Amino acid sequence: MTSPYERQAEIVLELAARRADSAEVWCADSERIPVRFEDNKLQMLEASSSTGIALRVIADGKMGFAASTRESSEEDLVEMALSTAQFGTEVDYEFPGPDQYPVVKTYDPAVARLDADTMTETGEAILEKILHHESDVDVNVSLNRGVGRARLLNTSGVDMTGEGTSASIVCFATWVEGDSLLRTGDVLGSQFMYEDPEQVAERIIEQLDLGRRPAQISEGKYPVIFGPWVLGDILRPFLASVDGDAVAKGFSPWRDRIGEPVADERVSIYDDGLMHGGLATAPWDDEGVPSQCTPLVENGKLQNFLVDLRNAARLERPPTGNGQRGGLSSPPGVGTSNICVKAGERPHYEMIASVDEGILVHQLMGAWGSNPYGGQVSGNIALGFKIENGELVGRVKNTMLYLNAFDAWQDQLIEISSDVRQILSYRLPHVALDGVSISAQG
Repeated sequence: MTSPYERQAEIVLELAARRADSAEVWCADSERIPVRFEDNKLQMLEASSSTGIALRVIADGKMGFAASTRESSEEDLVEMALSTAQFGTEVDYEFPGPDQYPVVKTYDPAVARLDADTMTETGEAILEKILHHESDVDVNVSLNRGVGRARLLNTSGVDMTGEGTSASIVCFATWVEGDSLLRTGDVLGSQFMYEDPEQVAERIIEQLDLGRRPAQISEGKYPVIFGPWVLGDILRPFLASVDGDAVAKGFSPWRDRIGEPVADERVSIYDDGLMHGGLATAPWDDEGVPSQCTPLVENGKLQNFLVDLRNAARLERPPTGNGQRGGLSSPPGVGTSNICVKAGERPHYEMIASVDEGILVHQLMGAWGSNPYGGQVSGNIALGFKIENGELVGRVKNTMLYLNAFDAWQDQLIEISSDVRQILSYRLPHVALDGVSISAQG
């Protein structure tokens, strides 16, 4: 059934079509239930909803944009978009017409039925399991359930409606003794219902047990195994370099390297808008381009850049279905969907068993301050465990690591694990790199 906002979107498109060369209307309606426990106590349980309309117009070869979450008149929204077009970016592309869209599941009725009471019970079960094992910790648990509906219409004939759900759990546990602070964390997240939420508590407990045992490591270069949670930091220079906007502006060092080796031949990285359960999975992107699985690096060679409509035109490449909106109030730009790294041959625990001396890293702090286009990744090891003779022996403290991701993925790769984990919109393995620089303070 067409909602009032969707009917308003139809009227907006009709009005804009009379005054602009072309137009696109995005209408979104979402409902969210957040449940949050802080310092072992329930703090928030309150549902919220939002609805709004965003309009893009192309007038005299320039792009205009306006959005509203209030009951603005259709005429006002069109007038605002046309006004911004006078000073907008020049464009040499058109909004896409109807296409063949992949069939993907993005809606789970079990998530849609999830209520605050059930979410509270789940949070309490996680909390109680951790506290039963270790009472002297502060635990924060955030559970979120989302249900959304979006409709996209344009003057090229596109008229599509999609529904989606999401369910996530984020948990942190902090243990303090004297001047020693240990912060552990874990996350579950998918478009579908989580199957075993208490596994979050189990991983937290494992980290707490190991983290309370101190371990020492000297300054030097070591093999380091990066877990799925932290691997996104090590991938950041790659993702920045395949961003079509960075390529078009000349920031990316990979502009002229399509088809060339940029990593070890065992490395394959994909942007997969069709990944089962991924939070960014959809049949079409936020501009109406069909979603796809795009190989970024395959068998070590650079294959593609990620582009929206604007950057596809600038680079003279086909759009990859990566036009993403940061929210209703911003127009689409280049964004990743679900990032996947192809798995290797052995599980990560066998990789650990083969290391004489090194570190397993779960979390980094400060890595986002590095320069992605130069490949530099550095930061404090917020949660890392020393490996001695193939075993995890305890937590390393006051340590930092530094590497150049471009060099590391090409020349320092030891192994990629066969087991992978989905971390929200990432599906990643463990990755072992050799010769990672470690600095340590006694």
